[in-house]
Amino acid sequence: MSAKETGECILSIPAPICCFIKNSRPCGWWRVCFTPDAVPHGYWSSYPAAPSDRSPRRGFRPDAQEAKARECLDDRKGIASMNSAAIAFYRKHPRAVEAMAASGRFKAVARGRSSDGFLQRSQELKELVTVTESFNVFSALGVDAAEVRHSRLLAWILDPKGTHGAGHLYLQAFLEVLSKEGKLGRLIPSASLDETEVHCEFDRIDILIVNRPARFVCAVENKIRSAEGEGQLKRYRVQLDATFPGWAQSLVFLTLKNDTPSDPAWVTLHYNDLLERVLGKVAGAEAHTKPSDQPTSLALLLTDYASLIGRHSSTGDANILEVLHLARTELKHSHFLAWLLRPGGSHRLGSSFAKFLLTLLARKNVPLPAPVGEIELCDAIVRRERERIDILLVSERHRLVVAFENKVAARESKTQLGDYDRYLRAHYAGDHLVRVFLDFEGRTATHPGYVNLSYAELLPFFTSTKTKLPPPPSGSERVTVLIQHYVTLLKHHLWVKRKTIWQLPPAIQELCEKIARRHEKDATAFFGEIRTWQKGLGGELEKTLYDAADACFGKCFRFTWDLWYSFVPPVYDGIPALRTTGADPAFDGRLLIYQYFVVPFGDSASVRRPGIFLDVKLIKAARAGEAIKAQLHTAALLNPIFNRVKDSVMIPKKSDPLLNFEVCSFEEAVTCDLAELQRRIQHRMERFARSIHPVLVDFFQTQANRAGCAAPKPSDSRFAGNSTAVIKHPLQTRPASTKKRAKLRFDGP
Repeated sequence: MSAKETGECILSIPAPICCFIKNSRPCGWWRVCFTPDAVPHGYWSSYPAAPSDRSPRRGFRPDAQEAKARECLDDRKGIASMNSAAIAFYRKHPRAVEAMAASGRFKAVARGRSSDGFLQRSQELKELVTVTESFNVFSALGVDAAEVRHSRLLAWILDPKGTHGAGHLYLQAFLEVLSKEGKLGRLIPSASLDETEVHCEFDRIDILIVNRPARFVCAVENKIRSAEGEGQLKRYRVQLDATFPGWAQSLVFLTLKNDTPSDPAWVTLHYNDLLERVLGKVAGAEAHTKPSDQPTSLALLLTDYASLIGRHSSTGDANILEVLHLARTELKHSHFLAWLLRPGGSHRLGSSFAKFLLTLLARKNVPLPAPVGEIELCDAIVRRERERIDILLVSERHRLVVAFENKVAARESKTQLGDYDRYLRAHYAGDHLVRVFLDFEGRTATHPGYVNLSYAELLPFFTSTKTKLPPPPSGSERVTVLIQHYVTLLKHHLWVKRKTIWQLPPAIQELCEKIARRHEKDATAFFGEIRTWQKGLGGELEKTLYDAADACFGKCFRFTWDLWYSFVPPVYDGIPALRTTGADPAFDGRLLIYQYFVVPFGDSASVRRPGIFLDVKLIKAARAGEAIKAQLHTAALLNPIFNRVKDSVMIPKKSDPLLNFEVCSFEEAVTCDLAELQRRIQHRMERFARSIHPVLVDFFQTQANRAGCAAPKPSDSRFAGNSTAVIKHPLQTRPASTKKRAKLRFDGP
């Protein structure tokens, strides 16, 4: 093999070759891999040093740069070489590791130190695993951070006439907290507490407590995830003055954080005070669920749900779904059913609910890819609200896709099922597709492609499951369980996400603090292994991603930079407007690229969750191509197939992201092995190539024709299926300014 600084090298490849070439410029090492069958034209992959060392600077030392490059190569060896106990722990307990990362107390700086002892000895880590994976009634119903559901539950707890049976004990404890903090305008006699009215969402006020004998009113504005609206609190105060003139008032701003209300008449009450001094006082200071109690509380939830959908007569006991006003809320029913469908859910029921549904479908003579007994759904991925489809279950192993349209109170719109059917047939062509119309009233779908299923047909699952669980509690024990679960929710499960940053509940943060204090070096070593594995994931999947692109689109032009794996399908090289109007030398004049973006631990710039994404984007245009890029950008804003540009008003000077397609979530990458992950990537890229890619080609070709461009040219000879390829030297394809290329990290969609 020979290479020249200015020209090209012609390779004849008898067998797969992989080697490393030291670059004379201060940008690290280059790896070149050639495979005569899978990659006949070859490709270059760059492994530069850390971002801070990418450009020459005063005092630059080549030996330090080379050490950085070698360290980067070691880190990128990937998941094939990382089979330590740390990675095994991460695969088994990803939620606990996410909590440690979100706490901000751990840095991946310790290397060469074993973390095996830490994983075995740390009792705090074991407790963290227990609480992050435990079953919680409210998490199962999807009301973790839903402010209106917290308000419903708190109103029920504070209501002396509530079905909890505790009378005014919770209300009295709440008023005592306000009195001790100087937040209560007037003491209320205990004798009149039973006459107190508690309203939820009264004229948009979250909770309103009215005691008419004492002429006292208390308003509670509840804030968990959303911010205070402009003038909101002042407007509520004026409204109360007009409704209850001359009454004693107490205005409470209940917040998850120590936020300060904009109106000084409102006083701040933290959720911790509510937890410890109200719920803790009445239900017990240590009221929280234990692992041994979880089967009983699961039986309680399943019993309540079966009672709701079976429309059994009320026994007077508190039904948690009715307390939260979820009986006719379609979204929460969908969340609960999706939770039951997930094989790895905290219900510990595995895929039993999914197998039950498949059995129901088989009895209705619905074709399945195999007999129900032979279908293993341990790999099933369950999505919520994917393209407005309520529940989507996908098993890559069986190429099975089950779509659920869920109707509780509303009826289907005129073209709703037809639109969903067209989307499913376009995006999952080649898969075994089953469409289910699940209706609370047992109504029939208007679309012939849907199988009808009623909620009443789900009852046998809950009946059979309850026989395998302990008997559910009743009466006061039932209320105790619900209060305990709410306390546990506030302590352990109330994770609030703000963009890409998780705000942990206090008990989880405290556990992470203990781990950091007692096992600092071991914990940093543990995180070092995790980060190395995460960095290596993209490098390990690089060939798989490129091979999937070649198999779906033909032999593609490729360019790799850090976690961005860019390629250009050959069909776009036949459109002159896209082949010659780009300004980035790395892409040799191309304006449009497809780009894999591997985001193993999230991206704060694009507010993107961890995963592997395929982006369609316009890159920096030459002066002659700026008008074409502007035309494509404007047309994309009007085309519904594109996303992530709908709110744009100006065209970015460098990259213009038009479409974002999730190839794989990072949760899948963590929990499945490499072979399974590669299979999923291949299947999803095939779906993209069948459904979205042809529409994109038509779009760009149409826009090019409108710009007066010539007809497409034949594909470049470099894409022919032979083992002789013409390859640009990496020093020539690399952009002139390394500093500008480094900024691509922040230009993603």
